[in-house]
Parts: sequence; structure tokens; C-alpha cells
Amino acid sequence: MLIFSISSLTFPALGAKSPIMAKSPKSDVTRSNSASRAKRENRKTKSFVGKQRTKPSLKELYLALNEDKWRRLNPFSRDVAIADGVLLNPFASSSERAEQLSNWLQKNQPCVFGRAAAATGRLHYCVLSEDDILGTGEREIRALIRSHLIDWKRRSLPPPGALRSFGQPAHGFVLAVVGSRISRAAPDASLKALALRIRELWGCKGTNETSGRMHWESLYLRRPTGSKCVKYRFSLDFFAAAGDGRWWHDHRCPGGILFTANSVGHMARYREWYEDRPNQTEWMVKHAMGTIQEAAETKYGRATWLLPLSDGRPVAEKLECPFSNPDRRLAGKDWTKYGGYLHTDHSIRSEFFSLDAEKPASVREGVYLEDFTYLYDRRSSEFRRFIEGEASSVEAAYDELGEPDTWQKLKVSPLPQRLVSRLDEDFGIRLPGLGTKESTEQKAFQLFDQTPKSYPEVSRERRKVAMFLRRGRGWRLRKGTLRAFLD
Repeated sequence: MLIFSISSLTFPALGAKSPIMAKSPKSDVTRSNSASRAKRENRKTKSFVGKQRTKPSLKELYLALNEDKWRRLNPFSRDVAIADGVLLNPFASSSERAEQLSNWLQKNQPCVFGRAAAATGRLHYCVLSEDDILGTGEREIRALIRSHLIDWKRRSLPPPGALRSFGQPAHGFVLAVVGSRISRAAPDASLKALALRIRELWGCKGTNETSGRMHWESLYLRRPTGSKCVKYRFSLDFFAAAGDGRWWHDHRCPGGILFTANSVGHMARYREWYEDRPNQTEWMVKHAMGTIQEAAETKYGRATWLLPLSDGRPVAEKLECPFSNPDRRLAGKDWTKYGGYLHTDHSIRSEFFSLDAEKPASVREGVYLEDFTYLYDRRSSEFRRFIEGEASSVEAAYDELGEPDTWQKLKVSPLPQRLVSRLDEDFGIRLPGLGTKESTEQKAFQLFDQTPKSYPEVSRERRKVAMFLRRGRGWRLRKGTLRAFLD
């Protein structure tokens, strides 16, 4: 950040008389105008310097977060509390936090595409802890996020030749900021300001669309043969722990705040080209509608919902049903439009930042009529942007990501597709499962107090991380459920 010092700027001495001014009959007027200009410039400079100096840093924004007093009487859901047992523990590693996020996503949020991607290791995670926010400068955090973005895009290209066997694509990117303070922060202007700064450090571009302000990310996918590839563009989404139990419960997350950027087009085309799964249209529409169908039914109502057909016809009557064999759960539902009190393409939504758990009056005044047709209507510009993608070349991708011979490391998912070792194999101890009557934290402390002292090398905090990870692994999708998502 550049800060201009007033002392480095020179202004004419206001009381001095030059020979020229002394001889001029208009010297008093000239001197008065010169003094006025100097004062105006001085005020502008002070104002500019003041604005530069008073712009809060990321650390200051974090420390300015306010407690969510509503949370005192409305504790977090059990799944959030269990996930926080890893995410908020200062002795947990970044990979353990990423694993617990993956565990939680597979069970506890409605997006079918995200759940399937998490279960198959097809999400890339960048997790910023409270220590990162408080102990690292913004330049370093920006560089860290940028490094993870490059790693994500390189592994998802996928890499060329012999490197391809080591690559594991990720169709989505998850940026999480976790910490004790932000997890219990009130959804007010302070939390919004911090979220805006994190998105700024991400560096994604924003555009004004007909539905409102949207922010974008992109991802390349190489064709199986040749030197051509496709570039997909897609929007960011935003989640926060403050949403747990509020009207926007579907956009909650454990730990603090979460940004996601997921490309359905990249996922569908990869399945076609590399997994021999042709004709992905029905698969995309079925799971997009299923995601809206799974929206939380809170005591404040639903945030999004499927629309019923009217006399067997959708809102966009000219579009034929994309299903050859409709899922019975979606029978009688519109395949062109759905309703919502929030727009699913926006990221940091202003309507989230209200202390009330109920929908603000401004939200209840109307609903969004949102779109499914971008998934299959080839005439739509949104279909070309999100699903079909933009024709590109490998050379263009390398201009952004660097030539493969300059890559130092090829990142893969932190969750390889193999069975994770049982807790007793990892730590040499066996811990019983958690009950349902007592709070997670209380049960955990009772458990650790009873742990035999024959394992002194395993610290108390490390045992807490291990126990909560084991509990989180119980959220992983079973083979039958995952197969239903992928088929």
C-alpha cells in the first residue's frame, strides 16, 4: 500500500512575495488565488493520506468481528460442532482441516454436485486458519491463495503425457477461513467487510449481470487428443457459520466462512471424455433439481424450492422435458425454472447480513425466478458460458499456468480414494463413538479424562482432533449413495 507523506509535498509559502507579484497590479488577487489553491490541495492530500492510513488491515477486520449473541440461545447444530472439533483446534493440520471439510460436505449440505465431488476427492481446498489471519500479512495470504489456485488449475487441465497418471482433477475450489472468533461472529457489517476483503485477496473478477453482481473463476479442460482445450467460467458462492439455524441455513458451513467455485460443465465434460459416460444432460438436470429439492425446511420456511408444473407445462413452455425417464421424486416439477428468496449465482449476499434469524422484510417482498435451462438449452448464452465452455488451446492454458517443465509439484486431492486407516491404527488407541444425549464437547472431555496414560506421546489436543476426525468420517457417502449420484 502506498502512503504519500504530506511532508514530501512542497507548497509555495503563503506569505512570501515574488518580485513579479509585487509589480503586478493584480498581485493581491493572484496571491489570494494561489493561497486558496494551496489550501485546497493541502486538504485533498490530507484527505487522501487519511483514507489510506485508516483503511483497516485484514487483521484489524478480523479483530473487529462482533459476537453473535443470538448464538448463545441457539447453539450450533451437532454436525457443525463435530466439524469444529477439528477446524477450530489449533493443533490440527491443514490437511486434517481439509479432510474434515470434505467429510462434512458429503453429508450436511444440499448440493449434489458438491457432495459427489467431495466424496471422490474432486475438490481442491485452501484453508486459512486464525493464525494465518493474525500472524501473516495480506501479501502473503494473497500469494498463498494464488498458489492454491494455480495448483488446482494445473491438476484439472489435466497434465500432459506421463504426468497424466499422477493427476487427479478437481472440478471445484474451496477457500475456507476458520477460527474461534469468526465461527461465532455476528452476520453484520463487520463480517461482511471481512468477507469482501477475503474475496478481494482471491482476485476473482466481478461483473454486473441482469440478476445482479456476480464474481467469476475459470478452469481449463484438455481434450483427450490433440492440443485443444475448453475454458469454463463459473460463479463463486459464499457460506458462513452464522447461517446455521437462520433462514439461509442452506448456506451455512462449519468453522467460519467458506467460498466455493464449482464448474458443473467441467465435471460433466470430464465424465464424457475421460470416464466414458456419454450424454450428461439428464444427469446434470436431475441433480440440479435434486439440489433444490434437498433445500432445508427451516422454521422460517425454505430459501429455494421447485415449482410445480401448471397443467403439465413448465414456465418456459417452448422447452421440451430433458428427461427420457424422469426421476419419480421430481414428477410434476418444473424443469425450466425454480423459486428462491436468494439468488444462487450471487456470492456475498447483502440479505445474509442481518442479526435476525427471520428473512428481512426486503427479502420477503419478492422472489427470484431462477433458471435450470442453462444446463441444456443450447441457444442460451449461459449454456455456452457454464456448460459448453469457450474453445481454447493448451498454449493459452500454459500462458496462465506455466509450462509443465516449470512445475515443481503436482498437487492431488488430500483425500486419495483408498480406505483411511482406523483410529486405533493411527494412534494405537480405540475410542468409543459419541452418544446423542450429551453435548459433543462434554462427551469429548469425559472421554479424554478416561484415556489410559500408556499413550503419553499422544497429546490431549491431538487426541481430540483424532476423535472428531473419526466421527466426521462417519459422514462419508456409502458406495450405494455415491453410485446413485454418479450414475
